[in-house]
Amino acid sequence: MRVRLGFTLRIAVVSQLVRYGLLFTLTQRMVRVRCGRDGRAPGRKIAKCFTMKYVNKYEELPRMASIRHEIVIDASPDHIWDVLRDVAAVHERLLPGRVEDTRIEGDQRFLTFPDGHVIRELILAIDDDARRLAYAVVEGARPPLEHHHASFEVRPEGEEAGRLIWITDMLPHARAAEVGLRMRYGASEMRQAIEAAARP
Repeated sequence: MRVRLGFTLRIAVVSQLVRYGLLFTLTQRMVRVRCGRDGRAPGRKIAKCFTMKYVNKYEELPRMASIRHEIVIDASPDHIWDVLRDVAAVHERLLPGRVEDTRIEGDQRFLTFPDGHVIRELILAIDDDARRLAYAVVEGARPPLEHHHASFEVRPEGEEAGRLIWITDMLPHARAAEVGLRMRYGASEMRQAIEAAARP
């Protein structure tokens, strides 16, 4: 298409649609402006020369799973949070028996399991006011994952108990059921360890 008018015809429409966890991008590109020898379009207004092709493209991006697990623990919120924020003592206070050793290097945490397997995590945030810990598994995830981001949050539950909220966002979506099952077992073991330590 050649445009001989004194203005530039340029239309670009980008529409992002999020439906059921799918992100689609529709892109339309069009128009070639006819330029003179000096690089100016015919007419009074100056326009850059460019070539556009008409394209309709739907692009599906990976679907991420978000898993939320909540459990009530018979211990004060302050005690539960004190255990969670002690990021170097997972093997002693949070998951004794399940985790054999914990090592901290800067903002990285290395969890060693009885079979020798090591998980490397990034500690992203420790918020004492919100009682929230955010972290990401970057190596050694079980099952293997393409992306992982998780958080723990502690809220009051009644007068003497606390509610632990564990949220995990991960890829691929197909592993959500297995990850969710591991989270349920893990949360149960955490509750047992925390409640046992809270008893007088």
